[in-house]
Amino acid sequence: MGLDVARKKSIECEPLLHEKKVLVVWGIKGGVGKSTVSALLASASANIRSAKTLLVDTDFRDGASRFFLGEEARKLKGWYDVLIEGGTLDKFIHTVSPNLHVIPSGTLDSALKFSSLIAKKGVEKVARLIANTLLQIQEDYEQIILDSPVTSFVDIPILKCNISTLNADSVLLSQASLGEVQRTLNIALSVLGIKPLLFVINQVHPKILTDANERRLIIGAIFNIIQRGIKAIALPLHGSLYKEIRWRSSTVKAIVECFSFLLWGIGEPKTCVLATSGLVDEDMIKQISAIEF
Repeated sequence: MGLDVARKKSIECEPLLHEKKVLVVWGIKGGVGKSTVSALLASASANIRSAKTLLVDTDFRDGASRFFLGEEARKLKGWYDVLIEGGTLDKFIHTVSPNLHVIPSGTLDSALKFSSLIAKKGVEKVARLIANTLLQIQEDYEQIILDSPVTSFVDIPILKCNISTLNADSVLLSQASLGEVQRTLNIALSVLGIKPLLFVINQVHPKILTDANERRLIIGAIFNIIQRGIKAIALPLHGSLYKEIRWRSSTVKAIVECFSFLLWGIGEPKTCVLATSGLVDEDMIKQISAIEF
């Protein structure tokens, strides 16, 4: 699907969830750390904010549920099975802690059938199905984090419609390449017409932290994003975190606390200085956190 098709205004999806409880984590490229960030956000919401939180894994390839349920999560029924077979999500909820519940993505067979369902019933009807499925349990939670699959141009209409129907805010991820940052931002704002709540520039290479010119370029990219009224942070999340999150490590704790400060104003700006390995200072973090969405 080309850009001209993706830009069509014919799809209009009205919000079905009237309370703003959902954060959709997405990106236009695989391997940018969506699932890792989804898990970290869920931990921040449940453990730092102390909000009853539901993490919904909709990425059947390598989703966020595995960070809490282990590799067994890939074999469990969940999100896509309910969408295809009907019923309610509550029977597939796994309790990680009193404040954190997780729903795995479900079986591959159901995920494939879901793709066919979009082609058969259309974007709006499927988006309504998704919203109504979450509507049944939304009152049980203060925050819902939705880990989305990779968004290609083919997926743009359903993503846009989902965010609208769920009355959701979004967290957008990009790799630290300046070209990728600009491309990702342009697609979000110009193609989808979605202004994310938070833009995470991910996979900051160690050489960027030690090279003055590289640091200036990344800091410049952050300024470009925040000037558009979008919160932004650059994180040195590397490949090892995509396989396993060591929840007690100082790096992970700093990132979790940083997310809590940026999104909910809980904690201290210095946690974001630690999370970025000193890439940004406290004054800049305060400026970012003060942005009203």
